[in-house]
Amino acid sequence: DEPTGSIDTADLPATQPSPVASGTARAVTTPVEVDEPEAPQLYDFITDEDTDERAVWEAEAATSVQTTVAGAPPLGGPNSMATRQMPAAAHDAAQPRPSSRRFRFSATLVAATATAIVGIVAIAANIVRITSDARIQPSDPVGAFRVGDWQVADLATNLAGAIVIATVGLFVGGLGTCFGMRWASGLVGGSGLGGAGTAALAIGLAERPIHAAKLFVATPTTEQFTITITRDAGYWLLFTFAVLGVLLFFLTVNLAGSDRRPALNPWLAAVGALAAVIAACGPLLPVGEASFDQNWVRTGTWADEPAAFLTGRLLQLAALAFTGVVGFLQVRRWGIGVVIGGTLPVTWLAVSVLFDLGLAPIGPAYQNPGETGFDLHGVTIVGLVALVGLVGVAAVAAWDQAIRER
Repeated sequence: DEPTGSIDTADLPATQPSPVASGTARAVTTPVEVDEPEAPQLYDFITDEDTDERAVWEAEAATSVQTTVAGAPPLGGPNSMATRQMPAAAHDAAQPRPSSRRFRFSATLVAATATAIVGIVAIAANIVRITSDARIQPSDPVGAFRVGDWQVADLATNLAGAIVIATVGLFVGGLGTCFGMRWASGLVGGSGLGGAGTAALAIGLAERPIHAAKLFVATPTTEQFTITITRDAGYWLLFTFAVLGVLLFFLTVNLAGSDRRPALNPWLAAVGALAAVIAACGPLLPVGEASFDQNWVRTGTWADEPAAFLTGRLLQLAALAFTGVVGFLQVRRWGIGVVIGGTLPVTWLAVSVLFDLGLAPIGPAYQNPGETGFDLHGVTIVGLVALVGLVGVAAVAAWDQAIRER
């Protein structure tokens, strides 16, 4: 059959008009499907939750476009297109990401600051006031009791410094929690317990002049007199400071979990916990003819110490041991902060006695049973030196680990 000269266009493949043939050039912008990298999981140290930044990455990927310029010479064959990555979509790996240590107001800062203010006011306020119209004679069989006002510095010249150190730890730790630092939260909890133990010792010491006045009243005499004993505002502020310190510790426990970083050396933690126990047991060891049970048992003589004093010194040692054991065995940065906060007040008492700082300094838990002076027991010195040294090593190791992970 001869061709008829006509062509059936239905049998030909469909063609698109060429932009070049039409003599016009236009830019066509089409979105490109990009294989997105896995969105990083950033850890929120304030709320203890994972922050998913996939939405941010998707927003960046949406700005990535492929621009086709009609009329441009092909770059790899007839079907290739000239492409250009938009500057907004470029994710430069060398460019540092915004720091996650942004300041965010923390409720822990408010609580820690309020507790610190209570402690500072307690130092300046009167704790005990004793007045009397009795004629006190030095030859009285029970001895003379003192009249007047007592503040923290009157109980011991280095006791106010220990409370100040605890309040500084509270404020610094509270401020650090606003930047999401785990060790700062631990510092608040440890300083709260350390300050509570120191306040308990101060309350116990304040009961000693009260106890002496009560003994004088109990002594038979033909003279009529009146003794007025007042537990003043500072006494109750110390009690409030101690309670708030314990509550702060439990407030910060919610950040004691895993901080998404490798744990510290477990052997270092175990030895550190043991050092804390040794340091706490040192002031309990009797000296001379004293017995060990005099740490908590009253013998029934007139010269017995008041029960509040015995309780206060035991509470301070318990706070030292607790913060050391819990802090070290937690093997995280939160635990290091706990150890530092709980150790510093007691360390100040020991250092001020060793170097004779002040007119009348006292050691941790006042003194050992049977001790006539305020010399530190050898076990106390060894335990505190080991405790301070090990917590320093742990802090340096944690810091070095954080630097390597950057």
